[in-house]
Formats: sequence, C-alpha cells, structure tokens
Amino acid sequence: MLRIYGSLPSRVFRCLWMLEECGVAYEHVRIPFADVSGPAYRALNPNARVPTLIDGDLVLWESLAINLYLAQRYGGSLWPAGEPARAHTLQWTMFAVAEIEPHTETLLRNRVLLPPSERSAEAAARAERELVRPLGILDGFLADHRFLTGPAFAAADLNLASVLSSALLSGMPLDRFAEVAGWLQACLKRPYPYPFFSRRLT
Repeated sequence: MLRIYGSLPSRVFRCLWMLEECGVAYEHVRIPFADVSGPAYRALNPNARVPTLIDGDLVLWESLAINLYLAQRYGGSLWPAGEPARAHTLQWTMFAVAEIEPHTETLLRNRVLLPPSERSAEAAARAERELVRPLGILDGFLADHRFLTGPAFAAADLNLASVLSSALLSGMPLDRFAEVAGWLQACLKRPYPYPFFSRRLT
C-alpha cells in the first residue's frame, strides 16, 4: 500500500487530494512536525520536510513531484492523453512553483501562520503586488479554457489550485481575476478539498 507522510496543515494536503482523486488505497502517516528532523524520518527525506511518498521501493519527496508521479501512474484521466497536454501539465506545475508559490506562502505566513507580533503587513502587501502579473497570465488563459490542459479537471489543475489555495486562505481578494476565481472555486469544490474551503467558497 502507498504511504504518505506528513501532518496537516502542510503541503501534504496536495498529495492527499491527488491520492483521493486517483482512488488508490493509501496509508496517511501523520508525523509530528517536531519529528521530521529526527534520524528515522531524515533517512527517508534528507530535507527533513513533508510530504514523503513510499510506493514499493520508491521513496519520493517534493509535493508536486509526488503528484505528477501519482497522476501518471494511478490517475487515469488526471494524466492527460497526448504529448502537448502532458507538456502543459509540466508547464503549469512549474508555473505554480516558480510564479505563484513564493508569494502565496509569504501571504499565508504573514496573515495566518505567524504570531501577530511577527507578521509583516508590508511583506504581505508586496506579495499581493507580485501576484498580479502571474494571475493576469492565468486569468487570460482561463478566459478561453475551462481547465488548464483540456475540457476536464486534470493534474495541472489540481497542482496549481492547491498552490493558489494559500491565497484564498490568506484572504487575498480575487475580484479583479474573475476567471481565476471561478476556476479555483470549481477546483476546490471537488469532494476532497471542499470541506477545508467551504466557508470561503460560499
């Protein structure tokens, strides 16, 4: 059976979502954050971070790499047919990592995760400004496409939506990006993530 290590809230959320979408049996090993630096866990993941996936002899870390692997091996239609759509799956996943995540993580830290005394309103405001350009690119694409790699929800949508969900949790308004807001809502209303985001989607 597949095993995924990591406790919520963390990036393990992305992998749990993918596993649920794939419909594959798995064990979720909840490891306290204090234990990720211990020798037992570092033997699996020398970064001492979560998540880590074990599938037979394969040990894999980095949440979006895990998701690409799961989609390709177990995801059925989540891994799109045809090389162009598969290339675009990689493109949008890298876009999520390079253009979106650094800023959504700054927002989340400075509006939710850090103690109030350690938060920086300036850093959060700067992160929102930095998101304008990539969200504009995404908004323009979604004006002509329902989903990122075809007519149906697939791995690219899950990966990018899971990263962008941090902006939603941080309270960033998406009013000026109507296409992004509608697409993100459609993604997060799928059965697995919906309970986490229901109050923010209604």
